[in-house]
Amino acid sequence: MPYRFVRTAAGQAEIQSRALNLPRHVRNLLLIINATQEGGYWLAQVKGCSEEDLMHLLAEGLIEPVAEPAPARAAGPAPDVAVDYQAMQQQIRQMDYATLYEALNGYAKQALGLVRGYRFSLEVEKCAGPQELQALALRFIERVRAEQGTEALKRFGQMLAPR
Repeated sequence: MPYRFVRTAAGQAEIQSRALNLPRHVRNLLLIINATQEGGYWLAQVKGCSEEDLMHLLAEGLIEPVAEPAPARAAGPAPDVAVDYQAMQQQIRQMDYATLYEALNGYAKQALGLVRGYRFSLEVEKCAGPQELQALALRFIERVRAEQGTEALKRFGQMLAPR
C-alpha cells in the first residue's frame, strides 16, 4: 500500500473509548499507524492484519491518507539510480540484509499487486540470510523489468538508493 496514514480525531477518540469494539489486531494497527511509513509497512508489523483491515479503519474515518512529503534532494540533478541494470544488480549484491528486506517488502505489493505481492513477501520471509535475500532480489528486478518495464524498475531503484 503506497500511502501513508495518520489517525484522525475520531481515531484518537476510538483509542480512548473503544466504542467500536475493534478486533485486537485492528486496534493494534490503529495504535501504531503514523505517517512515518507506508500503510504496507504497518500491516507487516501487526500479525493478522490485512489490507482489508486498513481499509476498514479508513472507511470508519479513524485514519486518513496524507500527502507524502517530497524527498529532500541535494542541489543539482538527481542521479538516475535505475537506468543501469547491471549497476542495480551490483548494488543489490552489496546491500545489507535489513535495507534490502525493507525495500523488497515495501515495493512488492506496489509492483506485483496485492495477492502476488503478498506471496512475494512470504518468499522474502523464507530467506535464511543475506545471500538468499540478494538472490531473491535479483530475480525480483528481472521480473519487474520483464512485466512492467524500466519505469517500474526505476521506482524500485530509488527505494534502494542511500538516503
